[in-house]
Amino acid sequence: MVIVLDDDFYFINHVQFLCRGKSIPCTPYSSPQELFHAARRPEFAKAKVLIINYAMSEMNGFKIFRQIEEYCPSSLVVYVLKSSQNSTPEISEVVVSERSVKVASKNHINSLMREIELLYQNEVPKLEASKPVLPRHIGIIMDGNGRWAQQKGVERTEGHRQGLEVAKTLIQHAARKGIRYLTLYAFSTENWQRDPKEVAFLNLALKQYLLSERTTMMENNIRFYPIGRIDDFNEDVQELLRVTIEATRGNTGMTLVLAVSYGGQTEIIDAMQLIGKKIQNNQLLPEEITHQTLLDHLYFPELKECDFVIRTSGECRLSNFLTYQSAYSELYFTPILWPDFTPQHFDEALDVYRSRERRFGRETAIRFG
Repeated sequence: MVIVLDDDFYFINHVQFLCRGKSIPCTPYSSPQELFHAARRPEFAKAKVLIINYAMSEMNGFKIFRQIEEYCPSSLVVYVLKSSQNSTPEISEVVVSERSVKVASKNHINSLMREIELLYQNEVPKLEASKPVLPRHIGIIMDGNGRWAQQKGVERTEGHRQGLEVAKTLIQHAARKGIRYLTLYAFSTENWQRDPKEVAFLNLALKQYLLSERTTMMENNIRFYPIGRIDDFNEDVQELLRVTIEATRGNTGMTLVLAVSYGGQTEIIDAMQLIGKKIQNNQLLPEEITHQTLLDHLYFPELKECDFVIRTSGECRLSNFLTYQSAYSELYFTPILWPDFTPQHFDEALDVYRSRERRFGRETAIRFG
């Protein structure tokens, strides 16, 4: 099946006509939202070719591709279409998330169709079946800094300092492993109630991290995005967050999500207020609200659900972390305190994830190993 995303009615009709002439099934979509919903359906797994309009795909960030990537079959060939210039090659290639993405010209659609026809004749080569399956989105509750400090007989701030170094190491390790989204619970809405000295240190640590690690993010192709009530921070912290988002916007590797001044229940409240305003302004009907509607109004809609939540320190609760997104998450609790958590411990957790079965309410389980 060929999937086409374009808002050009005449172009879509032309592609469908060409596909019919070659007996190739073709399914068109005119909006990203339609495609996102379709990607969840079983028939999407049978698709061989995805054609996306250049303008709609937000080429610099490949936003659409990044959002549906978890549903793409390993054999899918992706083409991004752009309006032709005389100097533009008929078909060129770029790499997004370790997948070859071909950039083709709308004005050379016939050459594109010849290439697609060959794919259907020769079958698209599959990736090795032995490639380990990783969770798309991992959330980590970095707990135990205070207890680690107490055990060592040092200030709590020293525990946070050591915990920050562990986070830096783990972020790079997860990026190298190929994790698409990593959300770290760094500072909750409740943390503002802690000792003022500790709160001041946590704010300073956040500023220092943003200043010192931006180069590391760029070197490791990591994109950065914070979630939470960012307005709770001082203007200088807010500005650093904005600058880091912008500096890393074009990176196509792992997305590092930092939950700061964050609470899962607060996130749901904020989302419902946005939805309520749309209903009030006649932009949305109450009966149109779905699971996807709520996801679309959370702090970072692109995150979607969380596959795997890791919590250190032996506590066995989520503590207001990704409350809505973790409804079907696999949970992993370890007694290891966060400052002692190593990349090896992270890999052991991933092995546990792969060994589990996920049913999502169905009778048939989905295995990852």
